[in-house]
Amino acid sequence: MNAGASALVLLAWKRKDELDNLLRRPLGYFSPHTLTDRDAIRQSLDRIRTAGSALTVSDVDEDAVGIAVPVVASGEVVAGLSLVAPRANMGSAQLHRAQADLRVAASSIAEKYSLAHTL
Repeated sequence: MNAGASALVLLAWKRKDELDNLLRRPLGYFSPHTLTDRDAIRQSLDRIRTAGSALTVSDVDEDAVGIAVPVVASGEVVAGLSLVAPRANMGSAQLHRAQADLRVAASSIAEKYSLAHTL
């Protein structure tokens, strides 16, 4: 719950009471980069909401980078879309390109999700 771009992007848009309840649970520790301090997690979630996406480096796996974006349909985050890749394969240009591609894909999914739920 407290590590990995896909989990964090979903947490970032939880209601405050839901987030408070989730953060009362024991937090996982996967690597030296995993956030386990609840205040640090909240600050990270604020940054994710501001950026509109999550980027994690080595927080679950030392050699992995994760990118995730929310899928927003009818004003609600209904899912997250993510990519995990070896750090060695993801320079700055690749990260920006992957993030842009994920946003386009999330928008397409959201549109289809919204249409499916209006029929």
